[in-house]
Amino acid sequence: MAYQFIAHIIIKGTIECVTGLHIGGTEEGYEIGGLDNPILKDKITQFPYIPGSSIKGKMRSMTEWRLGKIEAKGNIHGQFCKNPKCEVCRIFGRSADRLGKEEDSPGPTRLIVRDAHLSEKTKKNEQYVKNDVFMTEIKTENSLNRITSEATPRPMERVPRGTMFDVEMVYGIYDMDDNGETDIQYLEHVAMALETLEAGVLGGGGSRGSGQIQLEKLTAEIKRLKDYQEKTFQKEEKKPDETISNFMKRIQETLKSSGNGKG
Repeated sequence: MAYQFIAHIIIKGTIECVTGLHIGGTEEGYEIGGLDNPILKDKITQFPYIPGSSIKGKMRSMTEWRLGKIEAKGNIHGQFCKNPKCEVCRIFGRSADRLGKEEDSPGPTRLIVRDAHLSEKTKKNEQYVKNDVFMTEIKTENSLNRITSEATPRPMERVPRGTMFDVEMVYGIYDMDDNGETDIQYLEHVAMALETLEAGVLGGGGSRGSGQIQLEKLTAEIKRLKDYQEKTFQKEEKKPDETISNFMKRIQETLKSSGNGKG
């Protein structure tokens, strides 16, 4: 089977925190009275960021649930999957040691998700960044003993609501003896994953109020092989009242009208 690259769809936008957001970091030292639940921060700037793995992992998990592909023991789908057209394996990837025979392989992972860093708009807002220091919030949660009502507090650091992060993901389209039709069709699963990401939660403490996000100012750049060579590309913007699914349908139609991306 001969594979051929057709195009990249580069999706960009902004993640806005509707509620406080907690993406857990690792403590470098534990101090008495200190936080045992800090957020993840860039080692250079000390600004918070959202790892691409957190975004992609949540999108994958929701897609597995939606398509009924949750493994019996809760393992990540793909360990024993031999379907080369499996939506989850093709979009989000399959472990290299599980690719199996060539005819079982879904090919290269289609979706790449970059780390989402603090937006310039947030960096310039003194409500969030003052004297180059990002202003986090501390949410204290209490575990109550049902008999004595004794409270055990546990402080959790959060990114405050209104904080914005720049997000970018790249979706690849490949000709696997189908002229790229399957990958173009599977863009609808990427759209649904993004919509369920908005409807659900990102990060920790979701069932207790944290982690609601909203995707804003989404754009999609279509870059075919010739566009890389000629340094050109076609760009589509999501309309304010348009759903993400309808936005992706427009991208699909654009690709199909130009010969499945080869034009």
